[in-house]
Amino acid sequence: MKSRRRGLAFMGAGLLIVAGCSSSAFALSENHVSSTTTAPVACTPAQSVAALKYEQARILQELAPFRTLYNEESLAELSYPNAVTGVSYSVLTHMFNALGGMGFTVASLQGLSGGAPVAGQPTLLLYRPNPAGGSPTDPSKTDFPYTLVGWGYTAPYVPGQVPTFGNDPGLKCIKPSQWLIHERGVHPAPSFQYISLPPKESWHGQSAGATVPTAAECHCVVGFAHPRAWDLHIFLGADGIPTVSMFNPGAPIPGFGVNDGISFFYPARTPK
Repeated sequence: MKSRRRGLAFMGAGLLIVAGCSSSAFALSENHVSSTTTAPVACTPAQSVAALKYEQARILQELAPFRTLYNEESLAELSYPNAVTGVSYSVLTHMFNALGGMGFTVASLQGLSGGAPVAGQPTLLLYRPNPAGGSPTDPSKTDFPYTLVGWGYTAPYVPGQVPTFGNDPGLKCIKPSQWLIHERGVHPAPSFQYISLPPKESWHGQSAGATVPTAAECHCVVGFAHPRAWDLHIFLGADGIPTVSMFNPGAPIPGFGVNDGISFFYPARTPK
């Protein structure tokens, strides 16, 4: 009974964490991306494959107990701080909605609280909802069990300047062109889906879009709001080699639509 109470307590905490919040990590973009960012490592195709294979093995080892979220208790345990890294996956920015092609998203509190992305400590965990659940677009209904399909790193959006991971063995070969932009927007209550609010600009990705959207802009009740952000999505590969892609390259993942070229997109001018 004690375990179940913990799970239900977390469910309530998740609602409180999200409702009416904005992401300070994205809002502080100018403070967290250095003008002396390390240049990406030039890798051969074989080196890129080896690095991604290392990344997948590292993440699967780190998340071994959470490759499947069976129930509220599993989700509650995921929210406890990691004993080594201190990372806590406890933020449901879309509640129990799944994003079509991406999945049900659980974000780390640290990743949304400021700072540059840390290799091996994803900001986002992406899960496939149980297809038998039948409610991937209902923010209040769960679809357990959830199965891990991928993970993502995020960073404040700075036009023309992508995050890099230095000589990290898993992410050193990530190319600037693999980073995509998650548009400035609001996850409105009570749906907690998505309203894009792009900044004015001459070409797609020109503006930092660094201001946090307001209720006056979206004409809605703000559940969660954020400026533009860099996103890097990595999806599990059955052969041990994951795929860097905007959407899951395998079997379709049900959820509300974000494949509109606005919610998530690659900048019109690829960073060097």
